[in-house]
Amino acid sequence: MNRLSIVLLCYGLMSCGGGGGSETASPNTTSTQAPPDLSKQYFYVDPLGRCNARLPCYTQLIDAITASFETQFDAQLVAQRTAAPADRIVVMPGVYQAADPSDFVFIVGLVRESYPTGKWKLEIIAEQGPEQTFITGLGIGPCIHVSDHIDLVISGFTITGCSEYRTGYVNEDYAVFLQSYFDADIVIENNVFDGNLSEEGAIAISPWFLTVHNLNLRITRNVFKNNQGGIDIYQFPQDTLPEYSASVIIDNNLVHNNQSGIWILSFTNAIHNVSIDILNNTINNNAGTGLSVHQTNGMNVLNNIVYGNGLDIRGNEHEYNYWDRYGVMESGNIISHNLVGEDSQLFAMDNIVADPLFTDTDSEEFAPLASSPAIDSGALYDIGAIQYDLLGNPRVRDGNNDLIDMPDIGAIEVQ
Repeated sequence: MNRLSIVLLCYGLMSCGGGGGSETASPNTTSTQAPPDLSKQYFYVDPLGRCNARLPCYTQLIDAITASFETQFDAQLVAQRTAAPADRIVVMPGVYQAADPSDFVFIVGLVRESYPTGKWKLEIIAEQGPEQTFITGLGIGPCIHVSDHIDLVISGFTITGCSEYRTGYVNEDYAVFLQSYFDADIVIENNVFDGNLSEEGAIAISPWFLTVHNLNLRITRNVFKNNQGGIDIYQFPQDTLPEYSASVIIDNNLVHNNQSGIWILSFTNAIHNVSIDILNNTINNNAGTGLSVHQTNGMNVLNNIVYGNGLDIRGNEHEYNYWDRYGVMESGNIISHNLVGEDSQLFAMDNIVADPLFTDTDSEEFAPLASSPAIDSGALYDIGAIQYDLLGNPRVRDGNNDLIDMPDIGAIEVQ
């Protein structure tokens, strides 16, 4: 299958990008990773073509992604390895960009209308982490687009310099655009989003008002800084039906020094089998609103530090009730056990208005001091996947020595 075929499967009329590597990147001479899982199929990417003598070795990220697709599906979109685990693309240190600077670095997933017989299963992992491995739009192009029929993990990159695909198209003003709504399991973890020029934010979660089925998204343990915005959730179906199914979890992220933080945009409705959970994030010193759940319904907003922003939390109460207009009762959002600097827009109980007493924000040390009111003040919640904090430490500890293990508020758990 040629690259044009992959383009059409990925996103209709858009290309999947070039994914070229930088010629100035230093080769990776040592690997600190565990031995390969022999049940997986591996692809390696190194701008210098060395890959530590591991094969198959590619110099461009898009070529490894294309190779993974071609081994998982035939030309009729019949899945070839349905029982196999996800392919892993291991990415060496370097700078990865599109061959055409105005294009996406890469696009993954299949549009729903393609109706493949299985899911594309893919892990894209930076072997040496975000300090050495960069995905960039060079300040003029977008970076990543994800659609449907996919199991995907993107981990360990610095994503920077990403701009919009087409000026004036709001839906494409994001560094990472998750336009996913059907049969998708997506994890974005352990990345740094720094200095992206995309007008609206660094990540968009946006099903475009379509039906949502078997959609599971998690944004966890990332750092967002110096961007126009952090994370936006919008365009979920306004009338969420019982047959829909979706879960969005945003947890243990650090969102600081952006123009805005986390926005769940107006009229997002999380009822029936659709859930949106905003848990244990630290949102600090963003110029605009830190966390917005204005005119939304059914969000769980727990254990977040939202402090020192232009407006910390933009709440839901006493606002125009869109849902009543359409005959849907608004049950509101659960906004509880958060630590904020001011409560002018925060009407729920069980939140704390106080200084979180960070260790050193200038050095990006956002761990709370021993005297912080955030310690052991969070709520317990029954989401088993959230076992670790931003730094990879166990989430629930007895931080105040009262012999009771409770989660701290914020992205970092005192050990």
